[in-house]
Amino acid sequence: MRANYRVVTSKEPTLLEFEVTAGPARPRGSFTITTVSSASCRVLFKIELEPQGVMKFVRGMIEAQVAAEVAAIQNLPRAMRNA
Repeated sequence: MRANYRVVTSKEPTLLEFEVTAGPARPRGSFTITTVSSASCRVLFKIELEPQGVMKFVRGMIEAQVAAEVAAIQNLPRAMRNA
């Protein structure tokens, strides 16, 4: 899903909060990074969506798309290694 994001809070290198600024669903979310060891970290991804108006009627479809987006986060380590 393509979307435009606005960074709400950035506390490098541990926190990035964002909100979607375009499209029918406008979730807010965050990435929180904590150090596990000198060679690894843990990424916590949170996303919140509260459909408004007619979007309440397609909540199931929105939740399915958000779930797909969350599942895609598993590709992040590989993408970072290949960057």
